[in-house]
Amino acid sequence: MVKTSEILAIATAIVVLSAFSFSAPLLRAASALTPIPSPASCQYAGHPLEPLSQTTVAVGSFTVTKHAEKEFYDCIISGTTTHYILDTTTWTTIRENVTGAEPNPTTVSNGFVECAKDKAHATVYSCQTEAVGSSLATTNGCTQLPLAYPQWMDTVVVNGLAKTVESQKELFRCATPNGPVIQELVIWTFILDDPTGTTASSYAYAIETCQKPVTITTGLPLLSCAVTGPVPLIH
Repeated sequence: MVKTSEILAIATAIVVLSAFSFSAPLLRAASALTPIPSPASCQYAGHPLEPLSQTTVAVGSFTVTKHAEKEFYDCIISGTTTHYILDTTTWTTIRENVTGAEPNPTTVSNGFVECAKDKAHATVYSCQTEAVGSSLATTNGCTQLPLAYPQWMDTVVVNGLAKTVESQKELFRCATPNGPVIQELVIWTFILDDPTGTTASSYAYAIETCQKPVTITTGLPLLSCAVTGPVPLIH
């Protein structure tokens, strides 16, 4: 008769071996990552149905908001006819010292992350960050692009106040002297509320404008962003 202790020992061995069998291929896959291929050209291919995400947290007297947007490019590896997907994420970080009135001392920074995916084998080459520029080209002849879920809102409690961060995103395809771009607009609204109702609500807003090229024939996609504000909301 097999004892209970023996059954437990066998079960434990199976779990250990199973864990090893799953982890070993993952370690091999990670070591097989390769640099993003140099593209002969990349073409803007749109965005997923829900490309936006946003979170806000309170840390002491500060709030930190993270906003992200995802878009895709269809690229061809230089010297070949092989296509791959360039998955781009634009990050916006807003840090604010909540003192009881809007606008407060606020810093806005941007990040740009690219991941390349092999379409034929559904695998990832690798991911990397790219520098973000601050110079925007003059635009004209813009056409608005559809965005199914363009609005996000977070509320957190900091210093006894309710701090709300609301963002509204719009996308356009525009002509510029340097070729067509995807122009992204985010209108940020910041609201401070005293939960007791003894202090009037305080409002501010900011406008963020970013540009990405529609077609890239040299190098990888570059992002340029500029922020206006925050300034008091007129009311």
